[in-house]
Amino acid sequence: MKSKDLNFEYIEEFVDYLVGKVEDNDELFTTVVCKFNEARKIIKYLMAFDDVDFENIYLESPDEKGYMDEFCIELWYNDGAVNFSCDPLKIDGKYENPCGDETYLFDNCSSKIIPLCEGSELYFVNIDDECDCDEECDENCLCDCRNEDKEIAPTSSYTINGKSVSKKEFDKKYSEIQSKYEKNMKHMLDDYHSFMDDIDNMFNRLW
Repeated sequence: MKSKDLNFEYIEEFVDYLVGKVEDNDELFTTVVCKFNEARKIIKYLMAFDDVDFENIYLESPDEKGYMDEFCIELWYNDGAVNFSCDPLKIDGKYENPCGDETYLFDNCSSKIIPLCEGSELYFVNIDDECDCDEECDENCLCDCRNEDKEIAPTSSYTINGKSVSKKEFDKKYSEIQSKYEKNMKHMLDDYHSFMDDIDNMFNRLW
């Protein structure tokens, strides 16, 4: 098992890096192991991409279900789109094997997961993005507190799909991403409601 440390300024930068790797190698099966707050942000950003599809997303707030452990996001490339799914990594009190060709383990995850990654290229991920809210936040903090309008030091750099860009270009792209995310979420919810209506109609015909 090979391992390497990776550092990113923002979680969006990490997702850009990840999507780029999956798109460049359609045989690559990648897994990301992280806690709820990071998983929520990753999925939110993934949904903003034009060509993205998903199979199963099980992601509920720890405050609702009491699940405080890690989630596993799986990513692969198929039929011209990035595909992903998300499930709890711990089932019935035991960790499942995250078994990807490459596994990205966030630095706030349990060390018990490391031995399960045997056979994977293991990457330890650190995100420098820090919470700016006035409240004391833990790893399950649900706030969306990073102020995108705050002053950034001139030495800060911005990247989009691995390419360096200006702050103006970055802000414009971020606005586009937010708009696409809202549209994609609406389509996803519409499809879900349509699916549930079909299920109800099927049961009505059966009974």
